[in-house]
Amino acid sequence: SQMGSIELNIFKDKYINFIEHYVFALQEILIKELLPFEVQKNGINLGKARQIINNSIICLEVNTIIKINDRIVSYNSNDNTYDQGKIVTIQINNQEIDLVSQDKLPQKIGIKVDFKVKDNQKFYLISM
Repeated sequence: SQMGSIELNIFKDKYINFIEHYVFALQEILIKELLPFEVQKNGINLGKARQIINNSIICLEVNTIIKINDRIVSYNSNDNTYDQGKIVTIQINNQEIDLVSQDKLPQKIGIKVDFKVKDNQKFYLISM
């Protein structure tokens, strides 16, 4: 019957929606669980921030090439958790740049990231 077909389609749509959310959640968990290993293998230690602004801008001095879309990983030693996100913008002396090049190092910069950061975290760079 047509009614049974409609009910089946509604059930199928809800089921597909559930599976999509479930897979996304598993992916998020897996990424978080693998972050410590990725930091250990590929991470460049940037240390602690000199200042954090609006929980999204990390002010620090870098000794390595860094560019927009590189990934930043944060580590909180209080609860042993990692988080990550991309570099959205980089500023030197309030001027936006795309890249901190080798000839500009060491350099004090501000980097805006797309995840929440706190001043009790250590930061690592994973260059793309």
